Amino acid sequence: MSNEQNQTYYEDDRRREPPQSRRTPPTARPSTHRKKRRRRPLFPLWYKIIFIIAIIIVVAFVIYKIASKPPKIDPGTSVVATDTTESTELYPQIHDSGLQKDMVRREGVYTFLIFGVDESGGNNTDTIMVGCYDVKNQSMALVSVPRDTMLHTSEYTRKINSSYPLGGTEMLEDSLEQLLGIPIDFYIKIDLDGFMELVDAIGGVWYDVPIDMHYWDPTADLHIDLDAGYQLLNGEHAMWLVRFRSGYATQDLGRLETQHDFFQVMLRQALKVSNIRTLIPILEENVETNLSLSNLLWFGDQFLHMDTDTIYMETLPYANASYMYNGRSYLTLDPEGTLEIINEHLNPYTEDLTLDQMNIYQP
Repeated sequence: MSNEQNQTYYEDDRRREPPQSRRTPPTARPSTHRKKRRRRPLFPLWYKIIFIIAIIIVVAFVIYKIASKPPKIDPGTSVVATDTTESTELYPQIHDSGLQKDMVRREGVYTFLIFGVDESGGNNTDTIMVGCYDVKNQSMALVSVPRDTMLHTSEYTRKINSSYPLGGTEMLEDSLEQLLGIPIDFYIKIDLDGFMELVDAIGGVWYDVPIDMHYWDPTADLHIDLDAGYQLLNGEHAMWLVRFRSGYATQDLGRLETQHDFFQVMLRQALKVSNIRTLIPILEENVETNLSLSNLLWFGDQFLHMDTDTIYMETLPYANASYMYNGRSYLTLDPEGTLEIINEHLNPYTEDLTLDQMNIYQP
């Protein structure tokens, strides 16, 4: 290779070599032990938690909707009139009618019986209420039947509150169906212990007790000691309130008025309970009903849409609060007034009932 070629080669090699000033000093080179930068997850943890909760809620809602079912009621039935001729096999003292009238049910209208039992006091039913719930119009009626109401047939005469001790829930339902001329679709039985636990569970009920209530009955182990005035009632005090009757001028009728008022106040305060689920075990333990779980879920869903101010509460009107018959005192109902309340608030049929479809004793 010539000298000229050598010189050209070395010059080209120097041109390819980077300038010394642009080289990175060994001490300035980045460390190979630098921590790697953590990548931020695409979905933060709290996003995932919210997503899981949302899925659970959706699944629970779907299961709830599938499980809840409206009760099935026969749209057509026969109403028993008061011209009794034959006895039923189950209860000979309850009569079937030879005269019947076919009636058609209104859609979405259900009737029910609510009664309270003091199992420690001979299974007496001090509270008897017949209700009607119109789901379509979101209206409800609760009508009290006085405990001394007279039941009269050709074979027996007794008070309505003796039906349960004699024949249980079925006899009480049969008695009310004959008395009022309407079917009883469902029943709800509550004992006094459950009532007291329920009041305690919602933190008590603020209520204005109308009169002094003082009573002692050692035979029934009942001692009532409650002063009049606005106060917070616990479970025991609430039990005293709804059971007291001797201080009213009209006895049981005065008590029913107080019961109606107290139940409305209690219902409004119960709906404000922050954790309503705490009441479920109390209801399961102390309430007996022929409603299935799916029916209860369905009714619960319907009740959420109802305004408590639309609940109608009344007591059946009476003709004589102390009618004497064979040496015993009874309460006799006012036939026309009772018929009016039944047709306006409790009748589940498409047409009005008549007095010959009821069994109201008229002296």
